[in-house]
Amino acid sequence: MPDTPSLYLLIVIAIALGFVLGRAERRRRADKTEQAAMQDYYRGLDFVLREPSDVAVERFIESMPVEESTIDTHLALGAVLRHRGEADKAVRIHQNLIAQAQLSDAARARAEFELARDYFAAGLLGRAESLLVALTSRDEDWQPLAQNLLVDIYQRERDWPNAIRVGTRLGRRDPAMRRRLAHFHCELAEQALAEGDLREARRALAAGADADSHCARVHLLSARVEEAAGRPKVVRKQLNRALGDDPSLAVDAASMYERACVALQDHRSWRRYLQGNLAFDRDAQLLARLVGIVAQTDPQRALEIAERQLAQLPTLAGVRLLLSRWQTESPEIAELLRALQNHLAGIATDAPGFRCGDCGFVAQVRLWQCPTCHGWDTARPQSGARAQPRAA
Repeated sequence: MPDTPSLYLLIVIAIALGFVLGRAERRRRADKTEQAAMQDYYRGLDFVLREPSDVAVERFIESMPVEESTIDTHLALGAVLRHRGEADKAVRIHQNLIAQAQLSDAARARAEFELARDYFAAGLLGRAESLLVALTSRDEDWQPLAQNLLVDIYQRERDWPNAIRVGTRLGRRDPAMRRRLAHFHCELAEQALAEGDLREARRALAAGADADSHCARVHLLSARVEEAAGRPKVVRKQLNRALGDDPSLAVDAASMYERACVALQDHRSWRRYLQGNLAFDRDAQLLARLVGIVAQTDPQRALEIAERQLAQLPTLAGVRLLLSRWQTESPEIAELLRALQNHLAGIATDAPGFRCGDCGFVAQVRLWQCPTCHGWDTARPQSGARAQPRAA
């Protein structure tokens, strides 16, 4: 019979060996479970994506029951279908998950949020809103994500009061949301201004400035409100603030700035405006206005200004301007110049005026919200009427 110390040693070794072997077996089983889940996922993914009919989704649901180990597979497949533009199939998969009584609260919340995203992608905004409102009232962990999607819904519906109500909560910790909030308030100000309610427009713009004091649109709209109120000094102040936040607005603000200077009989400030902004943005419209002013007293000087500006940064519209100022006594040359101007006019018209910096959407006019990606204030002037500076 072995002595007591040796017996104890053998027992300890046996326990340690059993522990190591047991742990290895559990790891092996876990790996097999994970591999099986991945095989199930790829098998189901391949089947659903290759089969165009809704029958494929039903067969996938029948072949892969909802269990703790397959929930992620269902959710992942639903997300893939939604991104492929097949939101109806994604809805069916996520609805099936929610219908399972054994689903945990955490998994149910995930499935509900994904289903709301399906509805949003399908344009069923009312259904998505109902799900998200219920989710935010029941589960605090999902509030930020759900509220962000709610803001997107209200934005699509142009329901600015609700977008502001929900977005304000998120804006306390999200600078990007505060910028969106400023534009929501601007939309309300646009509506009030169209109705002639200057008081309500001012109230909305004050709230917009509180959300984002550097939103150029707030100041540009404020200038329109003050112009309607007959306050040209305040108009110029607001326009200068707008240009300080976004110098590319020089062309958009030019007519309003000119009217304010005319009302104040301050023609020198109007000329300084054109000269100063041409240094930043050699736009043909600004150049044409400046040349027109100078030409009233000094035609030769006006031509020199046009030539100098175009030498530094040529544009099609600028060449048209130069041709229009070119004086000749020859009828043949004059006719040729007119033909060139007409030809250049057609080329300049075809050029996109603004391009979204996020998705590349192009438009002839400035749009505060991109109709494709729905981003705010993403449009920037492009070549054509406005040319990009030459590389040094």
